[in-house]
Amino acid sequence: MSLSVLRFAWSKIRDHQVSKYALLLIAPVVVKPLDFTPTRRPIHLRLKGLWGLPLVVAGVWATLAGISLEWAYGSSAEPGASIPDALKILDRLKNMTWLLVTTSTVILLYSISILRWGFHCAAIRLLRRWFPTISLPHCLFFVVNTSGWGMWLAIYGFGIFQAIKWWVSAGKPTYVLDASNLTESLLHLAVLCALGGLLNLTTRNSNAGLRALYGGHRGLSFLVTLVGILMMFLIGSSLLILGQLQR
Repeated sequence: MSLSVLRFAWSKIRDHQVSKYALLLIAPVVVKPLDFTPTRRPIHLRLKGLWGLPLVVAGVWATLAGISLEWAYGSSAEPGASIPDALKILDRLKNMTWLLVTTSTVILLYSISILRWGFHCAAIRLLRRWFPTISLPHCLFFVVNTSGWGMWLAIYGFGIFQAIKWWVSAGKPTYVLDASNLTESLLHLAVLCALGGLLNLTTRNSNAGLRALYGGHRGLSFLVTLVGILMMFLIGSSLLILGQLQR
């Protein structure tokens, strides 16, 4: 009886809209390019509003930026400053920061998604002369995947902000391993291992997804990835050289 009740409860939780959207948080770990084909799309990838995920991530980043700005402004404010004037200035700064961070994050996420999609589409169209069975990826995959990475970075950023906030409030202490109390050190080690494990799973999922996208050819997907890295390096170097010449 108890097992059937647990299964029923799990099915209700799994089928709930909130749970389906929550699964998108781990999109870089589980979602692959070919999951967006009409015959293979999982339940959580059939949800409405997936194209607007960068807007949600941008809102999270804007909130994080507002919290950080409020703490930094409060820490640097002079003790004798007028509270109404300080609050007015802080409110103006938060509104400007929210607008700037939201706009720039949305543009950045959509731009990265389109660039990734365009690069792989161009590579596949070129390779179809020799490998006619490989199929073009769906742009929505790159929107969901890039948004998932953006959300992860926001969560990591919030954790770093909390660590800095605690460090400053504690008087900027120097970290020394306390052999008599290893609980805190083990907790830090566990967090680092968890983050490392997630990055490892993400890398494996990305490699498997790209290999499947390019027809299961491991060398082909590696070559395309290598070309993409070289192109990013060349573009970055060119921009740096142009910036130096303009000075």
